[in-house]
Amino acid sequence: MYICDFNLNNRTLVFDFMEELEGFIDVGVLKALMQKSLLTARLKGYRIAQTMIEIGSLESQLFYKKMGFRVVEQKECELYKEKFGRAGMSLMSIEF
Repeated sequence: MYICDFNLNNRTLVFDFMEELEGFIDVGVLKALMQKSLLTARLKGYRIAQTMIEIGSLESQLFYKKMGFRVVEQKECELYKEKFGRAGMSLMSIEF
């Protein structure tokens, strides 16, 4: 996975491995937690948040776009595709 890694800095809030449990999908829990986290991060001085999703993960991409994130970089990696079945990773970012 490090082949598809992005250069992130320590002044950026990173949402990583976000997942909704069965029974809580599409009820707004994830959105509420992210909004609370963004508010807390802003109070601590953060101004940028990022997340990484797999290329082709349209559901995740639509969710983050609705939250205001945009794709800022993509990395396609043959080894990642062989291992995980997706072309690589997209880096999404939001300034808040």
